Parts: sequence; structure tokens; C-alpha cells
Amino acid sequence: MVTLGRPALYIPAYDEQAYNHCLLGGTNAGLAELLGVGPRTIDRWIADIPSFAKAVREGRAVADGRVARSLYERAIG
Repeated sequence: MVTLGRPALYIPAYDEQAYNHCLLGGTNAGLAELLGVGPRTIDRWIADIPSFAKAVREGRAVADGRVARSLYERAIG
């Protein structure tokens, strides 16, 4: 049996990197590039590794909150 591609080994330190990347508004594609894996690997890690998914989700939530606050402040002057 031939396997394609290289094995993508998850490292717990990726959680913090994912959080920080998403905190800055990063995408899954950007996260894949940062960690040196394919976008499908990021999708799989989000689905299969709870701590990684939590880091991504929480980083994005903070970033989204900042955007919403900024838009609100701009709207009210």
C-alpha cells in the first residue's frame, strides 16, 4: 500500500500558535501555511483534536469581538 504525502504529526504546542494566529484574524489556509501542513490537515485537526479546535474557536471569538466593537464605535462616532 502506497501512502501519499508526508505524515502530519500534531504537536500540542500548535494550540497556542493556532490561538495567536486566529486572534489576528488568520484563516485555516494561513494556519496551514504557518504550521507547514495542508489545509485538509487543519480541518481534520479541528474535527479530531478538541484542544486545537478550542484554540481556533477562542482565538476567532476574540478577534470577532474586537471587530464588532470597532464597527460599533465607528458607527456611533
